[in-house]
Amino acid sequence: MTKGLRRRGRLVAAVGAAALLLAGGSWWWTNRVPVVQVPDRVCGGVLSGTPVAAILPKKGGEYEGTFVQPVYDPAEQKLKSLCSMMAADRSISATYSWTSTMASPDYLGKMGIPMRLGEAPGYTNPREAALFLVCYSPSNVPNPLLEVSVTRYRDLNSVKKKGQLEVDPQRDPALMSELAADAARYLAQQLKCEVASRLPAGPPVIGADAAG
Repeated sequence: MTKGLRRRGRLVAAVGAAALLLAGGSWWWTNRVPVVQVPDRVCGGVLSGTPVAAILPKKGGEYEGTFVQPVYDPAEQKLKSLCSMMAADRSISATYSWTSTMASPDYLGKMGIPMRLGEAPGYTNPREAALFLVCYSPSNVPNPLLEVSVTRYRDLNSVKKKGQLEVDPQRDPALMSELAADAARYLAQQLKCEVASRLPAGPPVIGADAAG
């Protein structure tokens, strides 16, 4: 064997070893990143974990969740948190608040795709979904309305960053609407809203059919 052949053999072996080392390092780094494991039920058991898992990242950190027992107080019209679900740099929050004005069809259309859960109108888009419920619980406040919203963020502490989210405009509005419907049914029952018994099971109607 000539010196040239020996040199070439050593070069090929060195390149092969480097490639194996690089591949091994890549495999190690890829498998070192923690997989996000979302429970079957989240938000204190209120929401299905399936749409949440579809929205949150697949890797990058452990799943974390919070839940706050809802309280009926329509005189206090601040935004109240029901729960939040977090993993890596993304989060989903379910909130509720009382208002005295039902959202108009024009408003719903500007906010996203109109949707309806029984007699409760709302809207959905890739980043947010909301439903408006009549909530006639015993109260000194006449005809209170309950707004239930589910919103996703890039960073839980920065609402301004939500525009940077990677979204799927075909898939995500349906996922967000499903979460909003589950949250609305739960809150309507817990806060003893009159409409609670009339909210149907399953996902809301979305699109043109929601106008009816």
